[in-house]
Amino acid sequence: MEAADYDSDGDVDLYVGSYDQATSTYKHWLFNNEMSRFKDVSEEAGIKHSGNESSATFADYDNDGFLDLYIVKDNGDILYRNAGKEF
Repeated sequence: MEAADYDSDGDVDLYVGSYDQATSTYKHWLFNNEMSRFKDVSEEAGIKHSGNESSATFADYDNDGFLDLYIVKDNGDILYRNAGKEF
């Protein structure tokens, strides 16, 4: 799990990757914090990778003022570049 204000609205949002034992797959979510209620915005933000990941972090990779999401995973890492509220 990684926490950061990826959409620059002043509250902390969450990225979560987890193994789902029921389906034997890995799930990945981006939750937007809207007044202390978390909304799954994974699809609209463009989070669409699959597979096991060992870590994730938010950082402004390209120095444009928006936090990007870097994911370390099996078979190659992923960088989601944030263009505002979408990756």
